[in-house]
Amino acid sequence: MAYAQRHGKGWRARYKKPDGSWGSRSGFETKAAAEAWGEDQESLIRRHLWIDPQESETPFGTFAEAWLTGSRLAITTQAKYRSYLDNHVLPQWEDWPLIQIFNNHMEVQGAGSTSFTTSSPNRRWRRSSRCSPRS
Repeated sequence: MAYAQRHGKGWRARYKKPDGSWGSRSGFETKAAAEAWGEDQESLIRRHLWIDPQESETPFGTFAEAWLTGSRLAITTQAKYRSYLDNHVLPQWEDWPLIQIFNNHMEVQGAGSTSFTTSSPNRRWRRSSRCSPRS
């Protein structure tokens, strides 16, 4: 569970990371603000939406290449994914840091447009569309 510690003249939030180690962030003016931020981090972790700040600056292209080479896929599936990456995804996103892609997705989703969300931790994707209110 997240908690706050006194840190100099301010407060530091501490939260449990997925690997069991503790993460922290300093610079909060109040204990309540530090605890709230730490609880938000743990909530994101539970929902599989958290990105480690140390890994957030990794370019998407580097992440995608590591994922594709490390995946155990059938040859035809790997070829299909390679084609999608090379022709559609990497031209737009290769140099973007992971955190900017994630933050951009959240802004688009918040604007009320179509978004893609995970339906469960096993990473099946379902399409959700935000509809305008019924008249």
